[in-house]
Amino acid sequence: MTEREIRKEPRLSNITKLLRYQREIVSPASKQVVINLIDSGVQTLAGLFEHLKEYGVPFSQVYALIAQGILGVDINQPIDNDDTPVCLRRAS
Repeated sequence: MTEREIRKEPRLSNITKLLRYQREIVSPASKQVVINLIDSGVQTLAGLFEHLKEYGVPFSQVYALIAQGILGVDINQPIDNDDTPVCLRRAS
């Protein structure tokens, strides 16, 4: 990507937000909870956040999993929206 492409909004805001979480340590238990929720049909950030409260998993863990490439979102759409689609990025 060129510098101009990276600086387009909302991509730049999304990348800036996610960079804060890139080095956050995600516990194996938290990662498994998120994976299980997605596998069970939870497909939006709002849905994940709602269910994570039940398990005591901090929201920051979801952002860390996105920043680390384990979860996928459309980086070209605002990720602060509750209806932001989220998926599990499976290894090929």
